[in-house]
Amino acid sequence: MISPTQFHNSVHNAISGYWGISAGAMTPSSVVSAHDGSFAAGLLEAIVLLATTEIPVLLIACESDYPQPLYDARPIVDTFAVALLLKSTLSPGKTLAQVSICSENLFADAIVQTMNHPDLEILRQSNPAARCLPLLQRIAIEKAGRVVLNYENPSCLSVDIAPCH
Repeated sequence: MISPTQFHNSVHNAISGYWGISAGAMTPSSVVSAHDGSFAAGLLEAIVLLATTEIPVLLIACESDYPQPLYDARPIVDTFAVALLLKSTLSPGKTLAQVSICSENLFADAIVQTMNHPDLEILRQSNPAARCLPLLQRIAIEKAGRVVLNYENPSCLSVDIAPCH
């Protein structure tokens, strides 16, 4: 049974709204939900927002276990969250890496990067927010290259990463 007193927390943008109210944030926010492609869809939206406004964009992706009956449709076994602050190259401050969309091959039918460590790969496969792990790995090892992320089967999102030294 759906409870009217708990319904407000079931709307997928509730967390964004609560944060905006508690922080007194007057900046816009958006919430993206695209099943297992949610991280890639959120990253794409954040990059487009940054490119069109040149205002820094905070991308937050998080997943925790769903209540029934949603859990039966998409089990989430581990909680995972990541936050990335995306800034234009004109913004001052420390930058870890440059991320750019592969415009010639934006939605490829390519092979998605996986994680070499079995536990990280299980997490990547089981949690939509953790689909960011190959991107985080590429940033952490400070090595330029292309990362292919799950988007919407069979399409993938290709992004290029270049470390900033």
